[in-house]
Amino acid sequence: MNRQKPADNVSSWLPAILISTVVSLVYLPCLNAGFVWDDEYNLLENPFFRGLSLSHLAWMFTTFHDANYHPLCWLSFSIDYSIWGLNPFGYHLTNLILHCLNAAAFYFFLRILLRHSQSENLTPGDPALMVSCLIGTFFFALHPLRVESVVWISTRGDLLCGLFILLTIMAYIRQASDSSPTKRLWYGFSLAAFFLSLLSRAWGITLPLALLVLDIYPLRRFKMGKGTEPSTDRLLLEKVPYFLLAAGAAVLAILAKSGSMMEAARHGATERIMQAAYGLVFYPAKTLVPVRLSPLYLLHEPVDPGSIANASSAAAVVVLTAFLWVMRRRWPWAITAWTLYVMTVSPLLGLVQSGPQLVADRYTYLSTLPFAALVGAWDLRRTGADPARRSFRRAGAAARLGIWTILLLFSVLTLNQIRIWQNPVTFWSHVARLDPDNHIALLSLGTYYKDSLRAPAKALTYFNRAIEAKPDFFMTYYNRAQARDGLGDADSAIEDYTSVIELQPKHDRAYNNRGVLRQGRGDLTGAMADYNAALNINPRLWSAYINRAGLRARLGDLDSAEKDYLRALELAPLDWPGTDRVKQVLADLRERRIAAKKTLSPPGRHGGKH
Repeated sequence: MNRQKPADNVSSWLPAILISTVVSLVYLPCLNAGFVWDDEYNLLENPFFRGLSLSHLAWMFTTFHDANYHPLCWLSFSIDYSIWGLNPFGYHLTNLILHCLNAAAFYFFLRILLRHSQSENLTPGDPALMVSCLIGTFFFALHPLRVESVVWISTRGDLLCGLFILLTIMAYIRQASDSSPTKRLWYGFSLAAFFLSLLSRAWGITLPLALLVLDIYPLRRFKMGKGTEPSTDRLLLEKVPYFLLAAGAAVLAILAKSGSMMEAARHGATERIMQAAYGLVFYPAKTLVPVRLSPLYLLHEPVDPGSIANASSAAAVVVLTAFLWVMRRRWPWAITAWTLYVMTVSPLLGLVQSGPQLVADRYTYLSTLPFAALVGAWDLRRTGADPARRSFRRAGAAARLGIWTILLLFSVLTLNQIRIWQNPVTFWSHVARLDPDNHIALLSLGTYYKDSLRAPAKALTYFNRAIEAKPDFFMTYYNRAQARDGLGDADSAIEDYTSVIELQPKHDRAYNNRGVLRQGRGDLTGAMADYNAALNINPRLWSAYINRAGLRARLGDLDSAEKDYLRALELAPLDWPGTDRVKQVLADLRERRIAAKKTLSPPGRHGGKH
């Protein structure tokens, strides 16, 4: 029995250490980045993940917050909070560690995959195999398309899911080639890792189909005729637990995103298919030429299925798929990589549209792994250990020099892309620079200047541009109203709140805020109508009770005012700083009521018997 020497065990981990070191150095600037975009909603404004009590854990495993079901992601955030509080450094550090782990895991995964796909009898420590796997791994880990998933804290689920998916596939390949009693252990480990991936994010719902593809190539488990290969029925039965887990995750994902899905009537089947075709071409194109990368490629409506971009993308998908199918026997690796890519990215192509984006860089984190594997396989084929290929060694060395140069260029582009994520101004300014009509970027810039930098005049310029780009987006009017109010222009602010109500009739805060401005202008009837409307829409809007209570007290309806103040105290946050002031107002109000009753009551009789 051959046993691996301790030195060999150590040397087998040296590439993983090298990978982690290089990836850490390239991504080191991300540790200086702050909370950006959805990080504010998910972390800064969300107290529910800040703890590890049973109530916190129950929330994590039951919530659809941010239109996702990913309890392990929330659990990781909770651990970060217990160590770092709300210091973004710690959250970015966790993301970076996870990406380094994914890069190391991909190296070992690629080593297993290339040994199965090559006709050469390669050992795990073969130098040619090691270098090719390093190249494929760096192509994945250092590519600028990875920046969004690594630097954006809210995409933590992609990193966790990626790690468990890689472990799932590696354990699956191990059990597929194992005939010893440990086969079942590897199968169980694969299922457990798959389950954890689904608790991190629902990206793995198509993985059971991907495992069937891997069974065909490179594992070659589907073979006709007599032999030791498992039967087709057995291979299909083997996938049943994976399919059941994936089905459950798919249901949870649909429930989570049901509130953010675009209506079919607004975005029909033809438009969705063309959008999917565009995405299928977009990601490989950006993988080859990663320039003008944006955190938000906005879906501009209406979608034109007959546009040059959409029509050419659909044609390219059809032609490429047909060509690879024809060449499947000669190039099995090509049709396998394309099929795995399409399967992995398909839930994110807009067939079920959710969110404002047309495509997103983060959607490449797992879906383009087959392309990185192809890069490693291509390098191994040109510079492998087969003596018959030695005549290609010189050309292979030149090609390898070229690919190392490309990897260096990718690292530089990644460093530049990381700088975009430093703060909301650098972030949204970059988006608006690439797409001047991106109303979400303009709105976000205006909101940051209004709320964080206290610069309403500067904010107003961005809000005006956002309204020019998209005149029917109610949130821009809402924020512009606040900016105008901050500048003392109450009349214009009232007009903007009115526009919000016309576009979004159920916007309770627009009614409430307009009521405050109307009251300040002396329109007490209009103010009362607005407060009542806000509370009819949302009976738990405690600020509207405060405002209505003040108006009722001003109008002399002290009993109703007291009821509103008491209701507001019931609903207001426990840490609201105005609680003591409202309690004092209530005490003054009660004294006024007592004094009013004494004034209105008839004089009492004194002396005499009754």
